[in-house]
Amino acid sequence: INNSNINNSNINNSNINNINNINITPTSSSPSQSSETTMMTIPSPSKHRRPLRSFQSLLTLLTAIIHVTSATSAASIASSIDYRYFVAGGSCAAISHGITTPIDVVKTRMQSNPEKYDKLLPATATIIREEGASTLVKGLGPTLVGYGIEGALKFGIYEVTKPLAVRAFRGWNDKLVKRSGVGLGPIPFLIASIMAGGGGPLGV
Repeated sequence: INNSNINNSNINNSNINNINNINITPTSSSPSQSSETTMMTIPSPSKHRRPLRSFQSLLTLLTAIIHVTSATSAASIASSIDYRYFVAGGSCAAISHGITTPIDVVKTRMQSNPEKYDKLLPATATIIREEGASTLVKGLGPTLVGYGIEGALKFGIYEVTKPLAVRAFRGWNDKLVKRSGVGLGPIPFLIASIMAGGGGPLGV
C-alpha cells in the first residue's frame, strides 16, 4: 500500500511539473483590428455637444440667480418690496387683456367654425345678431383675474429683483470696468427679468 501511495505522489508531481512547463502566450490582434474596434465603440462627441451646452447654460443661469439671492440679505429684500409695483402690474395686465376679450371670442369662433365665421367684422356682426352683444365679453372675469395675478407677480417681482441684481453684481461689474473698461451692461437686468418671468406663470 505504501509503495502505491508513493507512486501516485510521483505521478502527481510529474503532472504538476508538466503544467508548470507549459508556456501560455496571449494572442494579440493586429493594429488594424484594434483600431477598428475602438472606432466602433467610441461614440462621436458631436452628438453630445448640444445637450452639454444647454446644460452648461442652465447651470450658468442658476448660478447667477443663486448669486443674486445669496448676496442680498432678508432686510434688503424686504426694503425693496413696494406693493405699488404689484398693483400697477396687475392692473395693467388685467386691463390690456380684458380689452381684447371680444377679439378673443371672435377668434375662437373663427377657429372652431371657419365656414360660418370666415372674416373678423362679418363674424362679429353675426355673433351680435344671433347671440347678443354680451356674448363678446364671455370669459371676461377669468381673464381679468388670471392675467391680473400674472401681471402683478411678473412686474412686481421684476421691480423688486432689479436693484438686488444690480447690487449683487456690482463687484463683478467694477472689476470688469477696471480690466477692460466695459461692465456687465444689461446682464443684471436680464437676470431680474428671467426671475420675474418665472414667477408670473408659477403664481398663476
